[in-house]
Formats: sequence, C-alpha cells, structure tokens
Amino acid sequence: MPVSRVLPLLLVFGFAVTQSVQAQPAKKPVDDKFRTYRLEAKQTGEQSNKVNQMKNGSVNLDPPSAEDKAALLEVARNYVYPVTHQEYYFTPDGPELVARTGESRSPATILRNFRAQLLLPLPASPTTTQLAYIREFGAAAVAAIDEVLAKSPPSVIRINALQLLVAVAETGAPAAFDRTVSLLQTKDEPNHPLEVLYYALNAAEGALGAYDPARGTKWVNKTKHYQLVCLVDDVVQKVPACVIEKAYIPDKPVGEASLTTDPKSKPAEGSLTPEQVDVAQIFRLQAIRALAKVRTDIVTNDTLDKERRPLFTLCRVAVSDPALVPAPSVKELGEAVIGLGTMVPSESVNADVLGLVIAKGVSDFILEKSASGRVLNKDDVQRTHWKLYGMRLKNAYTAWEQSIQKTKLPKAAKDTLSGIAQIGVTAVFDPLTKQTENGTVNLDKAAVDNWYTNRFNAMKGAFDLYTDKPDFKIVGSVRRQ
Repeated sequence: MPVSRVLPLLLVFGFAVTQSVQAQPAKKPVDDKFRTYRLEAKQTGEQSNKVNQMKNGSVNLDPPSAEDKAALLEVARNYVYPVTHQEYYFTPDGPELVARTGESRSPATILRNFRAQLLLPLPASPTTTQLAYIREFGAAAVAAIDEVLAKSPPSVIRINALQLLVAVAETGAPAAFDRTVSLLQTKDEPNHPLEVLYYALNAAEGALGAYDPARGTKWVNKTKHYQLVCLVDDVVQKVPACVIEKAYIPDKPVGEASLTTDPKSKPAEGSLTPEQVDVAQIFRLQAIRALAKVRTDIVTNDTLDKERRPLFTLCRVAVSDPALVPAPSVKELGEAVIGLGTMVPSESVNADVLGLVIAKGVSDFILEKSASGRVLNKDDVQRTHWKLYGMRLKNAYTAWEQSIQKTKLPKAAKDTLSGIAQIGVTAVFDPLTKQTENGTVNLDKAAVDNWYTNRFNAMKGAFDLYTDKPDFKIVGSVRRQ
C-alpha cells in the first residue's frame, strides 16, 4: 500500500505510527489531564527477589499463597504501569499523546523489559514449577493491564498496554487467553475501538499458537479454545462493521480533505472504497494468521456438542470464495496456504478436494511473481517478504508431509496430499527462498497447475471438503483453471 495511503489509514485507527520515526524533543510539557492516567507500582526488593525465584523455578506455585500473589501482582505492575507514565510520551502540537522512540525511556523499552520477565513454554523447558510461574505471572500481568485499560486512557497508552497483552498471550497463560476472548466478544459493538480489535487479533494469534490441551485443568480447556477459534473464524468470514465504517474517508476537493473516525452508513456490498478494502484486508490478514495457528481441522468444546471447522474457512480464503468481501489479497492467500499446511487433516477430510484447494492457493499466490519476477502492484508482497514466505511455506509443508504419514487417512489420500506438498516445496517454496538480489526466482508454476488440472479432471461429483457432512462445499476459483 502506498505510504500516502498507509499513514492516513493508520491515523484513522489511532495507531502509534511514531514507533518507526526518529526521536524528537518534547515541544511542551504533557498536559495535566494526561497525568490522571498515571499509575505507580509499589514493589519491594523482597517481592522482586521472590518473583525472580519463582521465575527460576525454585518456588512452588501450585497453589500460590496470598503472599505469592501479592508479590506477582506488584512486580507485574512495575513492568506494566510505565505505559501510563508521561516521561515516555510528549505532545508535538496538541493534546494527543505520542510515543517516544529511539530513547532509553520509550514504549519499546517497556515492552522489551516486560518480555524479559516472561517465560515461553518451549518443549525442552521450562520445569513444572516454571510452568506454574508462566500461569501465575500471566494472571498478575493481565490484572495490571486491565487496571491501565480501566482508566480509559488515550489510544496510544491503550495500544502499548495491549501490546503487553500480546506478549503474555504468546506464553499461553490462561488469563491472557480469557482476556483475548472477552476483547473479541465485543468486536461487533458500535464504535468498537479499532486498535483494540487489531491487538486482540494479535493476542489471539499468540494464544492459539501457544495452546496445549495436555497441560491440564489449570490451563485452557477445550471450551475456551473453541470460543477463541470461533471468534477469530468469524472475523475471517466477515470483517466487523466497525472496520468498514471507520475506514471511510469522505471525498472532498483538494485542500479540504480531512480524516474522520465518525461511524458512517455501511456501503452497499461490493461498493467499498479503496481505503475500506485496504483496511478490511489488514484486519482479516491478522485474523487469518491467528486461525492458521490452530493445529486441528475440527475444534470442539468440552461437551462435544459444538464444533467449528477452521480448515474450511482457510480453504475459502485460499480459493478466493466470492462470498468473502473484499476479495483476499496476495498476503492473505499466502497466510491461508501456510495455515492449510499447519492443520493435520482428520479422517473425514476429502483429500482430493483439499489437494485442489492447496494447489489453487499456491498457484494464485505466485501468479504475479511467476509472471514478472518482481512486485507489480500494491497488493503484492515486497521482495524480502517473498523469501520469508518461501521459507515459512517450505518449513510448514515439509513438516506437514511427515505428519500426514502418521494419520489414519487411507493410503490414496496420503499420496494425494504428500504429492501436492512435495510439488509445492520443489517447484515453488524452495525456489522462493533462493530469490536473487534483483528479484529473479526460478519458479515452476506449471508443475503446480498441471497437478491441479490432472486431479481436477479425474474428480467426479461435488467439491465437498468433508466426507461426513455435505455442508462444507468449496466454491469459487477452485472450479476454474
């Protein structure tokens, strides 16, 4: 998206666009009214030392004592509350708070220090007691973040607090999972803050990526996981109205243009402005990234009386289902294809249809790249991103092919899915990782298209993604080649 259009759109959202600019001296002191949002932590040295012992795994937090909880909360506040401190902000021309950058005291420093206090539940570590620390410090951190948000601060403070929530969600802490669900549950309310929706989707990506059903009842149960998957899935299928409304920029003569975040009447379907298309795709892209973190193609609640099939939604994106408005961008296609290579299909998946969807998604994703070797328009990804996408796709489908062999799918189904995975890696994904400095890539799009055509011509009947339910039909460009 051209810079001339990106910056106005980000301003409409209230995003902290100054994160990427050089530091500037404060032009005047921060107004007193901003001081009302300031919160101060009161941690003691003893509390700090005790929490460090918890982090090192030398304190048993199953269960935590009242004293343990008090120490965790105060230390969490010590890391979270600085987002409300005026010395991290300045006012360039008016009453708006703007984040400092490039200085020792900046929101970036707050986030870096906060992340240093967190632990990630990697496979080889941490210990059982450290897992308890992740859970309990996560709960304390979310409580401190909520204390900041409860004061209804300006958007820049709210954004920085929500970025801390994203970091907690990446640890898999149940409290962050719950808070993300609650934030997304309000996505369809009138005048919903766009920055809250955007960072809630970021948090959902972290939470779904860190979800582990094997951790037990003290963590996230299937019902909560199902709720979050449904909320994210809903955003992919239909971008919330607040996104469309707040992206509306009225046409005015040159010199009279202005930005507005006032709600507008929703345009008729198919008549979105270019700005609305861009913004809708930005939010949906983040939702797709979050949905792509789900590892199973069917998600159920604890009582098994409800289910959602996120694989179907990603398939709809990959084939540019015409019911998705606006049509998916190149980046959305890429993220959807990566997601398809993350979910291990169940026995009820129709492998022939899934294979066609993957092939079509890959073919459409590289259409312009294979035609020109370089970026053609604003919807395409930049040169360095091609190599990154190539590596992500290669890693995903290399691992996916191995996982396919461990499933209970029939041999013919395994062969079909392994076949498209292998062709994708050799003909497209690996070549993308070897792109030259001038943008040249030796892609073999014909190999993917030929595989698609041969499979398509051999198929008979409807394009049902699942063999157990006829409701999940693939429509759109999968039928055309």
